[in-house]
Amino acid sequence: MQRTVKLDYQPLDNMWQRGLIYDVARRLQTRGVAALAVIVCLIIVASLGINAIVDLKASWDDFRQARTALQADWLLASAFDRVRSRLAHDPAYEGEVWTIPADQLDGRSSAEIKTVITRTTDSPGQVMAKVVLELRANGQTCITLTKVNPVEGVNRRTETPRSSSEVPR
Repeated sequence: MQRTVKLDYQPLDNMWQRGLIYDVARRLQTRGVAALAVIVCLIIVASLGINAIVDLKASWDDFRQARTALQADWLLASAFDRVRSRLAHDPAYEGEVWTIPADQLDGRSSAEIKTVITRTTDSPGQVMAKVVLELRANGQTCITLTKVNPVEGVNRRTETPRSSSEVPR
């Protein structure tokens, strides 16, 4: 036995049914516009946030590079001061290599400083100091600087004044 099912399909001629469908469609359209506006706002806020993070990272990198360059300058100046001091105490001083561990600098950078003293034969008493600074951060060399300067006043001994009347004013 075969059963047939009769579908009861009525055309939407009724005004109430048409109004209901249009109302539902209007609500769905309004929700779609609101969802689109929310998505656009989220994209704008996310792009502004990412831009702020990128700018902050660039500023931090600039700060670290400036700090490292300043630290390298101070280490070079200290190396030349050390050369002058060592030459004042020992005129036969030839140079040295000294290292500074990371815990004595900024906690992540270490340094190795090599000093070499050369005496020119052209002009007696002329002493040149070559300082090579190698600054390492996290085990990688980030700055290598080489500077050669004449060392002034190596053979000059300053005498201490014998009385207060000899003190220059």
